[in-house]
Amino acid sequence: MKALKIGEAIFDDGSFNICVTLTPGTVEELRRDLKTLRGKEFSIIEWRADYLLLTARLSEEIETGIRLIKEAVPEKPLIFTYRWKEEGGQTSLDPKELLRIRRVVVKQNLADILDIEMHWFRSAQNEENLDAYFALVAQAKELGMSVLLSWHDFQKTPDEESLLRILRTQEKLGADIAKIAVFAVVKNDRERLMTASRNGAQSLGIPHIALSMGDLGKRSRYDKKSSMTCVTFAPVHNPSAPGQLTLDELKERLNEESE
Repeated sequence: MKALKIGEAIFDDGSFNICVTLTPGTVEELRRDLKTLRGKEFSIIEWRADYLLLTARLSEEIETGIRLIKEAVPEKPLIFTYRWKEEGGQTSLDPKELLRIRRVVVKQNLADILDIEMHWFRSAQNEENLDAYFALVAQAKELGMSVLLSWHDFQKTPDEESLLRILRTQEKLGADIAKIAVFAVVKNDRERLMTASRNGAQSLGIPHIALSMGDLGKRSRYDKKSSMTCVTFAPVHNPSAPGQLTLDELKERLNEESE
């Protein structure tokens, strides 16, 4: 596995880089959120733009928001995420409009990392969508942007081989970073996810993110001895996934694991 360096962050097996997630409903809320990050320690910043209220100026607000983030924390890699509703997204944006927004972000090279759900390659509504997303990945890479392919299950944790198959497929599809996030119903679900992460680190040629959601999954977000995830997430305000820890608590747990 080759480590991936983006800005000051190195994405490597077991690096547990802290990514803070912004979830503002408006650009003004985004401005306030960015102020609260001053003096905080983290490695990566993610903007969940799907939390923005839908307006006729959505594209313009996204471009403005990205500029604000890059001005506030220019040294931190930015993950741009507009989460599709079927994988935990907050809005029911039309698939064509979602693709258009992602194309603008790529064409203008606005972010460092583009998060795309694996849904658009496995369950695309038609061949046109599928071809468009392959082209989007290719264009992003040509412009020097990294691609994060993500897959979520908010109900359960599949068996280990299925999890590994998803990670391997993401790599084959062109991901620079692979991501799986699954829900832990019982403790063994969390353990199975972390085992898949360790085994994935041995077979993948790219770094990966592997997180277990829910209260029982919290340990996967900081257990450096059991997991090999390269990123772990903390919300700026409200959690964007079940089981997330606050930034301060996450840092404390990670420091304890390092001792």
